[in-house]
Amino acid sequence: MKTTPLYIICIGLLTVSCQVSEPPSEEAIEEMSVGSPTPPPIAVTVAESRRQTFALTRSLSGTLEAARQMRVFSELGGAIDSLPVRDGSYVDANGLIAQLDEQALELELQQARLAMDRAMVEKKDMLISNGGDPEVDTSVAPGRLDLILTMSGFREAEQEIERVQYRKQRSAIRAPFAGLIADLQVKPYERISAGAELCQLIDPSSFEAVFLLLEQEALQLRIDQRVQVQPLTPERAAIPARITIINPTVNEDGLVRVQAALSNHRQTLFEGMNVQVTIEQQIPNQIVVPVEAVVQRSGRPVVFVYQGSEGRAKWNYVTIAYRNESHVAISEGIAPGDSVIVEGNLTLSHDARVSLEMMNVE
Repeated sequence: MKTTPLYIICIGLLTVSCQVSEPPSEEAIEEMSVGSPTPPPIAVTVAESRRQTFALTRSLSGTLEAARQMRVFSELGGAIDSLPVRDGSYVDANGLIAQLDEQALELELQQARLAMDRAMVEKKDMLISNGGDPEVDTSVAPGRLDLILTMSGFREAEQEIERVQYRKQRSAIRAPFAGLIADLQVKPYERISAGAELCQLIDPSSFEAVFLLLEQEALQLRIDQRVQVQPLTPERAAIPARITIINPTVNEDGLVRVQAALSNHRQTLFEGMNVQVTIEQQIPNQIVVPVEAVVQRSGRPVVFVYQGSEGRAKWNYVTIAYRNESHVAISEGIAPGDSVIVEGNLTLSHDARVSLEMMNVE
């Protein structure tokens, strides 16, 4: 078998290699120099920045507390003879909450009246012995009458009757104001001791939203300022309220306690219910733009301004003074009347070519 010499194979490979690495033609060089086509401008929407009053809205967590509430205690001990209420019951002012057994008090009252009868007999005898009319107390000198009333036991018997009558009156435990019964602690026929707690009485018309604010924020509030109180249940409507108390002390966490009284409403509310309190303040003379105009670049807020004469977007670092759900107040970085880009700005770069699709009127 006849073989091809190795040097002939090497010469062939070198020839092929030189043909592949041959420099491009002048036409190819010209085509490469043209480069990629210029990308089309990005469609954007703009809005005008305006100098106006800014509505600063803050939402805070709070709880409901009744301004008028009390723990109801029994002054007397004894068995509960009647208990016409239960948790959630509504009682009118002076309405009966519980009635203690009065039998023992009735016996005490009878004994006091018997003591009064004995004292009356003794008083009449002493009036006669002092030269007076037994039926007319003023028939003796005032100093002598005072001694007779004391020595006969009349005054002591009179005081005992008043004491027992007072105790009998207090055996009926009544509501000092209209409200709801909560946390009932006793049961019918249960024997309780003097000073025992029966329940809590809550006036539902006196509910207030209680919340905490930083001291710097609390300084911006005023008494009678309007707020909105929203129960956390989604279907509940917001309830108008007004600030009634700004506690002039700062707690250890640097917070100030604020209370806002709820206006008339028909919602069922509970003591301790969690709510959201919305405070709105009007801050004048602010440069305001829609919140969509602000994007982040390198960790800083940026607003792109549309330059109509150039058809380009100009990148502006801004300082945000205030923010709410729909708008932002800018303290520096743009001017009133600037056309700020609110749509199509998420991928923009400085000096990017843009085309105006529409003008946002907000």
